[in-house]
Parts: sequence; structure tokens; C-alpha cells
Amino acid sequence: TWSCSLPNMRVKALPALSATPAPNTVLSLGAIGKNTFNEQIVHPVIHSFIVNAIHVHLNNLLGYSGDVYIGQTRAFIASSTSRLQASAFELSAHANVSSTVVSIGRQNLLSMRCTGTNGTEADQSGVGVQVPGLVTVGALNSSVNGNQAPLGGAFATATAQIANVSLFGGRITLDAITSTSTTTEHPADANGNTIHSDGTGTS
Repeated sequence: TWSCSLPNMRVKALPALSATPAPNTVLSLGAIGKNTFNEQIVHPVIHSFIVNAIHVHLNNLLGYSGDVYIGQTRAFIASSTSRLQASAFELSAHANVSSTVVSIGRQNLLSMRCTGTNGTEADQSGVGVQVPGLVTVGALNSSVNGNQAPLGGAFATATAQIANVSLFGGRITLDAITSTSTTTEHPADANGNTIHSDGTGTS
């Protein structure tokens, strides 16, 4: 399962977008670049599932070019060993600004050990981050949960939550973002697959 929720999102000069955007919803910014909401990246062979609540790709905005990721979650289960992986972070950016590289590491990154958390959620809170003219985010919270149960019961899930998001000097604003990725292990199906995701889209 992968999902993201973007309540009360506003883009200046455009109507409000859905609080539950369809997977890989793209908002073109013309020559400036594009925003992808609820970006979902699936690697079925290695059973890895990634959600980016917002992926901003900039060609050129006030000298900025590059990529910004807001609310990324990842969940993974190795089919042969039931090794788990889950992680969440709220903001990362790698951009060029007038020929100078600006890089912001994964803010409030929380990763889960490969044996899981025995089904107990682990949480980590963080403070807001600002990149002048590009992005400002408020309170951050990451959580991971997983259980390396016997074959047929393992799961891994990650959630990223962010309050008060502003992009491009307030041109795009959101009250809150929630992004979630989950993988689960079931008894083998008719094709011998044991790792599954529920492609229900957003929540």
C-alpha cells in the first residue's frame, strides 16, 4: 500500500487540488519545471515501494534548478529472507543556484533495522527547515513500524508527516502532508509471489 494525503492544498491562480491526488499527478510549471504529487515508484522485482508526497523538478526558478523531495517514505521486504526495510524523511533538496550547488540532506530521517520493530511504532520529531525562496516546512514527524514474523506475516511501513508547507515564496501552500508506504508478506499466490502491495492509491 502506498498513499499520500495533502489536505487544503492551494496553488496560486489555480483551483484547490484534491486532498487525495491520484498517483503521479503532475502539475506543469511551464518552462520553470513541474511538480509531481503522490509520486509512486514501484520496483516489483525487489519489492521496494517509494512514495514522494511532492517531487519538485525545477529547470529554472529565480536561479534554482534541480530536485526537491517533500515527504518521502520507503518500505521493502526481501522475499527470500523476510529482511525488512522502512524509512521516512520530510525534506531533501539538491539544486544549483546561480552555478552554486545547494544540497539539503534528508531531514528528520528515520530508518528501521532489518529485523523490524516487533510491531511497535517508532517515532521521531524534527523542527522546521527553510530554503529562502524555494521551500519552508514546519513541524516534522517520521514513523516506522515492522515485524519480521514467520513466513506469511511480515510487514514494513513508514509514514512522513509535515505541517505548514510553502513552496516558491508561497505560490504553493499546504496545511499538512502525510505520506505512507507499506509492504506486506502473505502466503504464496498462484504465481509463487509472497510480497504484495495494495494498489488502492491515496488515502
